[in-house]
Amino acid sequence: MAWLLTVLLFFVPLLEILILSLASTGSGLISILILCVVTGAAGLWLMREEDFSIIMLILQEHRNQRLPTEELLDATLIWVSGVLLLVPGLITDACGIALVLPSIRESAVAYLRDAFKQSLSS
Repeated sequence: MAWLLTVLLFFVPLLEILILSLASTGSGLISILILCVVTGAAGLWLMREEDFSIIMLILQEHRNQRLPTEELLDATLIWVSGVLLLVPGLITDACGIALVLPSIRESAVAYLRDAFKQSLSS
């Protein structure tokens, strides 16, 4: 799992820089900068609604061998989408916008609940 995080932390910024440079040649640097500022502001707005302590609550529930509630997982995914929107880049913006959509977020909550159930049963 740690190798996957290392690969993501190395390759995602490289892909973001490549895509941003290609997009800026086609549509102009100013429009790309405006897009990054607007999505960053949207990310801050989403993160303002939620708090980092949500993740700590989920970890505490897991340590106590309890499943976190769906509302708690939903709030965490909204916070994560805010973080993704805050990071400049088109890939992270697309992922952040996708997590804001209720149908995708519901599927992600179901996946996380199943993952928590599996980790608690083993």
